[in-house]
Amino acid sequence: MRWFLPVLFVLVALVLPTGAVVIDLGDGSGGTTAPPDDPGWDYVGTQGGLTVIYLGNDWILTAGHVAFNDVTLEGVVYTSVPGSRVQIDDGGIPADLAVWQIENGPAMPLLPIRDTPPNPSDEVVMIGNGRTRGTGQILCNSMFPGFDVSGPNVMRWGTNQVEAAGFDVPLGAFTTRSFYNQFDEAPTSGPDTRCAAGVDCPEAIATVGDSGGAVFLHDGTRWEVAGVMFAVGPLSCDDPMHPERVLFAEQTFMADVSHYRTQILSNVRPECSDEIDNDGDLLVDLADPGCLSDMDDDEEPDCDGQDDDLDTVGNVCDNCLLVANLDQVDTDGDLYGNACDADYTQDGIVGGSDFLIFRAAYLAGSPGNPGYIEGADHTGDGLIGGADFIYFRSGFNAHSPGPSGLVP
Repeated sequence: MRWFLPVLFVLVALVLPTGAVVIDLGDGSGGTTAPPDDPGWDYVGTQGGLTVIYLGNDWILTAGHVAFNDVTLEGVVYTSVPGSRVQIDDGGIPADLAVWQIENGPAMPLLPIRDTPPNPSDEVVMIGNGRTRGTGQILCNSMFPGFDVSGPNVMRWGTNQVEAAGFDVPLGAFTTRSFYNQFDEAPTSGPDTRCAAGVDCPEAIATVGDSGGAVFLHDGTRWEVAGVMFAVGPLSCDDPMHPERVLFAEQTFMADVSHYRTQILSNVRPECSDEIDNDGDLLVDLADPGCLSDMDDDEEPDCDGQDDDLDTVGNVCDNCLLVANLDQVDTDGDLYGNACDADYTQDGIVGGSDFLIFRAAYLAGSPGNPGYIEGADHTGDGLIGGADFIYFRSGFNAHSPGPSGLVP
């Protein structure tokens, strides 16, 4: 990245807070409905003429310079929760990123958050709420062509390819780990190769109104939010502030959310801060991979997966993997359900001492009788009888409880 540093200082001196996506396709008026392969159009909303991203679970992600206020998603205004705004930082150095909570947000699945930086040439989809491209091209110092832009702001999407990633951009009070792309002009002949599709490429650049807008990247299996637009790097021109135009060869700078992902998730997944090992894997809160999953808002396991014993409780949640036990009763709390746990002494094996306990409970028969032990009711019918003895005998031969999906 050494080749990039001298250029970066020039760009940093000129970067401006961004506005909206302008596209170089047709007359520039397209892209105002979700793309055919939608990365998350409905998750992008507005606040005060700028842009926000809905992460699900009632939380918003946006650029740090976007003011805290109520937000609009799909035409519905949502009240922002006072005191919920969190400034994202990197070791105490604030980044141009922030999250906050809204009241009763839309019931949408959690938005996947990328966990690795983008690579050069990765194609991204940019969605923001900015101004519209004008009708004709303009020139900067008779050298760099571009377009004028005008209001009102409109939600629009476009595409581009990552030029470089993994560098910090200081801008005002923020220093932000970033990546950028460049606004390139369409070739005068031959196919448009600026995006992977190679045809009808809506090459995009940010402009006024795009701050806080979403940058999506497809990892081969799903779309993930990879960046948040926060600045543009204009070329040296007679009017470097030029909010009324965009120029080819300019750059859009985007915060690399993978760099801040753990901090973002630790704030927007408060269920991962209850200091309880909810899923029984001996890991608690943000040390638990389930809590850091961008598709999981708590430490509870996903119970809808493979179900070997067909009791409707998925293996990962089932305290008896091979014995159907919908009730999941676990009297001694050792993560092995009663239906597959004859280890009454908790020594890890089903042996002679367990047999003596079972025999006493078997003679007791039912609850209320002296010597009755609920854990020996392996069938869950309220009685300790012949069926329980048959199970105990099979467990005795196995010499261990379980197996249980809750025990690592």
